Amino acid sequence: MFSFFKTKRTIPAEPVKLSHQELRERKWERLQRNKLRWGVIRHFVIYDELINSFSLYDVRKLLSDLNSVQGIIDAVPDYELSEIDFDVINRFEKYKQNIGECDIDSRNTITYQNYLNIRDLDKEKCLIIVYENFESYWDDVLNSYKRNTERKNRLQSLIDNLNKDLVDPLTDYESVRLKLSSLLRKYRNWLRCVS
Repeated sequence: MFSFFKTKRTIPAEPVKLSHQELRERKWERLQRNKLRWGVIRHFVIYDELINSFSLYDVRKLLSDLNSVQGIIDAVPDYELSEIDFDVINRFEKYKQNIGECDIDSRNTITYQNYLNIRDLDKEKCLIIVYENFESYWDDVLNSYKRNTERKNRLQSLIDNLNKDLVDPLTDYESVRLKLSSLLRKYRNWLRCVS
């Protein structure tokens, strides 16, 4: 009657004996695969931080981090990323989300195509997004000030920082310079109104 609960007994397979050389090769391959997978995860984390930043200082630091991670990934010439690697990465992300250590909802599913898009990062587009973040953040902060002297001091500080950003070689794109110029005009007008 309860025979269907019985487990089927199987004879365990004979363990495969590997030589020390084969064990070292497997360990080396596993280490290289892990280096590639962690590099891809780090790429996505840095990209999220880059898109959500609002200062040129942060952008410079994150681009440097992105280049160093790319150097680590490029230093693994014998192995290439495969679909299995991206499946493992996504399972890891879902596991971290389930235990509350990762917010994967704010990030797209990690795929090879998404990875290539981040690898071929459009700096001009990122800088435009950064300065839009800058504008929305500082507009909220400036509107929250109660005293005109605080607002005036902050506006002067923002104008000085934007002037420095305008001559920075990293912002040497026409659309970025136009965005910076429009922000400068806006904050100068606000400063005139406050004075």
